Amino acid sequence: MKLSNKSREALCNLISAHRVTRTDKEAYRRAPVSVDEFLPGGVLRGKHGEIYVHERLRSEIERNTNRIVSLYRQAELNAFSVKLEGRAGEFEKLGRTGFSKAVFLDIESTGFFNCPTFLVGTMFLSGNDFVIKQFFARDYSEEKCLIEILARFLREFETVVTFNGKSYDIPFVADRAVYHGIRFVTQLSHVDLLHHSRRHWRESLPNCKLQTLELHVCRRRRVGDVPSSEIPQLYHSFVRTGDPYLMVRVFHHNMLDLITMSELLVELMRREGLIRPKRSPY
Repeated sequence: MKLSNKSREALCNLISAHRVTRTDKEAYRRAPVSVDEFLPGGVLRGKHGEIYVHERLRSEIERNTNRIVSLYRQAELNAFSVKLEGRAGEFEKLGRTGFSKAVFLDIESTGFFNCPTFLVGTMFLSGNDFVIKQFFARDYSEEKCLIEILARFLREFETVVTFNGKSYDIPFVADRAVYHGIRFVTQLSHVDLLHHSRRHWRESLPNCKLQTLELHVCRRRRVGDVPSSEIPQLYHSFVRTGDPYLMVRVFHHNMLDLITMSELLVELMRREGLIRPKRSPY
C-alpha cells in the first residue's frame, strides 16, 4: 500500500512524538537494587573494610522454634544428672556449658581449598529464640574483612557445632585466614555432627549426607533448594552483575543447613538420653 505525501508526513510526526531520547532511556532504567532489598540487614565494618550482615530470628521462618528451644533447655537440665561416655560426652559438656555459649556454623565458598569463601552462616540460642546471622562478602575483596569479623565473632562462644566442620569448614576458614595474614586461633570446643551421625545411622540409611539425615531423621523435605554444586557460579554471577536475587536462594540454602543441624543435634541428644521423651525411629 502506497502512502500519500500527507499520510507519510502524519506518520513521521507521530513517530517523532513517541521517539525515546537518551534522557528518557536513563529515566526508564530500573534503579539499582541492593542486597538489603531481599535480605534485610546492614553493613558491618572492620579493620580491613566492610561486609554485609543479614540477621533474623529463627521463629520468623520456623513454626517449631519454641519446641526446639524447650528441648535444648531440657538437655541443659539433664546434662547435670547423666554421665555420657566416649564421644557422646561432647553432648554432656555442651549441655552443662549451656547452648547460649554454642554457635552453629556453615560456610559457602567458591570451591575447595585455596578458593575464596563469601558467606558464613551462624546460628545461636538467645533467650527463647535462635538468632541467625549470615556474614556476606559482596565481592572477592571483602573476604579478608569477612574472616576478620568472623574470628572476632567466634570469641563470644565456647563451642562451635558443624556438620563435617572438622574436615572442611574450620580448616577452610583457617586456611583463608593464613592467606590474608589474619590471626585465627580459636580455643573453641568443636562438635562435628557428621561423626556422631555416622555412629548412629550409617548402617540404617543410604548415606550420612546432611540432606539425607534431614529427610529420614528430622522428617523434613526441602523444596526449591539450590544444589550445592551451583552455588559457586551463582556467586560469580552476582559479583559480575550485582543482581542480588541470585543470592537469595544461596542464603536460604545456608539457613536451611543451620536449621537442620540444630534439629539433628536434638535427635542425637535423644539417642544419648540427654532428651528423654520419645526416641527417633532410626
